[in-house]
Amino acid sequence: MKHKTSFSLVFVSRIVIALVFLFITQPVVGARSPESAGVVETTQDAFSAAASVPGVRFVHTATDVNCTGWRSLIDHPLTNNNPNAILFVTENWNPGGGEIGMYNDPPIGVYYDISPQKWIIFNQDTAAMPIGAAFNVLIPSVDTSVFVHTATGANIVQNLTYIDHPLTNDNPNAIVFVTQNSGPGAGVGVFNNHPTGVFYDDGEQKWGIFNQDTTAAMPLGAAFNVLIPPSGADIFVHTATAGNIALNHTFIDHPLTNKNPNAIVFVTQN
Repeated sequence: MKHKTSFSLVFVSRIVIALVFLFITQPVVGARSPESAGVVETTQDAFSAAASVPGVRFVHTATDVNCTGWRSLIDHPLTNNNPNAILFVTENWNPGGGEIGMYNDPPIGVYYDISPQKWIIFNQDTAAMPIGAAFNVLIPSVDTSVFVHTATGANIVQNLTYIDHPLTNDNPNAIVFVTQNSGPGAGVGVFNNHPTGVFYDDGEQKWGIFNQDTTAAMPLGAAFNVLIPPSGADIFVHTATAGNIALNHTFIDHPLTNKNPNAIVFVTQN
């Protein structure tokens, strides 16, 4: 990563001219997730009463201890032995604002492995997980705004699957976060090796999850963790423009992220 700035902003890599949903949380300094305590100083648990979405947030880093091939094992008390946990993951190139980060190009997802009884972050194309790749992880408190959506014959149209939920139906202003889940409830999962996004269909009056490479059909059984957060200052839509794009990234200008390298940012392309 050769591009530098004189101030600390969180960036979103691999974004073209598009809208993205953003959710930002403030970490509790000094509280680290059990999996990486003493290994990565920027890994933190965050219990933030001020956040619009109650729950736990932390940075997970792939290490030679927790990686096997294309997978990186999460070790956290809220997800261990919990196949029904719902996780949201966004890749983080440089936790803590370091100048040297780690790219991981493939589409990612999560699934529950019944052998270690832990959740996995994995590369959908089974390419090796790079040591040092980092991921912002959100484990929200479970309520009606957090659920698993499964693609079925009834809701798939070509490369997309429609969400049917009272918080999103007939609501074009909903904010929808998704993470691919290839093993909900410890079931047999389906890989979907495609970058995904969400959009609102005016005709159907529903939100859809779609494969960005539009010729790729949405596979039957593909599952997605879905979060529809309430409105709040930490949740907004960011648009890539000529004024905020530099090379392969777009800068976020927001009081919760400016000069805050430890902010934890979650993104879904809209």
